[in-house]
Amino acid sequence: MYNVEFKSRLLKYCIDYFAERVKLADDSIKLAQQSANEEQKSSAGDKYETARAMSQNARDMHAQSMDNAMQTWQFLQSLNPKTNTKAVLGSLVVTNKATYFVAASIGIIPFEGNTIAIISMATPIGKLLENKSKGDSFDFQNQKITIIEIY
Repeated sequence: MYNVEFKSRLLKYCIDYFAERVKLADDSIKLAQQSANEEQKSSAGDKYETARAMSQNARDMHAQSMDNAMQTWQFLQSLNPKTNTKAVLGSLVVTNKATYFVAASIGIIPFEGNTIAIISMATPIGKLLENKSKGDSFDFQNQKITIIEIY
């Protein structure tokens, strides 16, 4: 069911997801800049300064989002979909409760007929999975979780 080809497709999904987030943030930056430029033409006095400051804040917020998405996108491109024996970045970890792809925080998605939780190592479950092997168990939210397989 799961193999390197599946992981490669899942990794491509993640890369495409963050590429789209970069594009959306870039579009939002351009829109905020356009709004600021139009305010300059149509406003005067304090109203202009307030609108301009709001547009600048929006542009800064979108620039930060774009920077974060770009960093994650670049990081994901560096991952190798090879099979792992321990839960590390790039691992697909099948447990008795869920299947986790340790890459970047996206959330739970349907993927090729499977439900996959795409998480980062910084999440609570990611921290518990880190460096665990097939057969290892741990407690999370009052549940015993056992690793069935790692790809």
